[in-house]
Amino acid sequence: MVRVARGDSTVNIEPSLREAFEKRLEERLASRAMLTTADTGKAAFTIEYRFVLQDAGSAGVRVGAGVASLVGSPFYGLGDGAVGVEVVYRDGRGNSVGHTVTDAPISGVFGSVRGGVQDAAGAIADYTRDHYAEMARPALAAK
Repeated sequence: MVRVARGDSTVNIEPSLREAFEKRLEERLASRAMLTTADTGKAAFTIEYRFVLQDAGSAGVRVGAGVASLVGSPFYGLGDGAVGVEVVYRDGRGNSVGHTVTDAPISGVFGSVRGGVQDAAGAIADYTRDHYAEMARPALAAK
C-alpha cells in the first residue's frame, strides 16, 4: 500500500484539478504498478506531491498554429504550456528516499490543464512502478 499526500504547491491549482490528479494517480498506481492507496499508517511508503508549474499556454495560438500546419507551415509548439509536479518519496518512518519532478505538456488544439494534470499522474505512476514499487513488497510479504 502507498499513501498519496498533498504538499504545499508553489502555484495555484484549482481544487477540482488537484482532485482529478489524485484520482488519476490512484487509478494508475493500481493499474500500472499494482499498488493500492491508503489514508493511514498502513502504507509502506508515501508519495508526497506538490504542483510547481501551471502554464496553460494559449489555446488560440495553438489553434492558429494547427491551422497553419495544415497548409505546411512548421509552427510547432507555439502556444504550448505545461504542468509540473514535484514528488518526494518517503519511507514508512517519513524519511525522504527519493525525489523527482515531472512535467506534462499542454499542447495541440485540444490541449488542456486537466489533460496535462492527468498525463503527469500517469507519468508519476510509471516512475513509481519502475523505481519504488519494491518498497511495498516487504510490507506485503510480512502479512
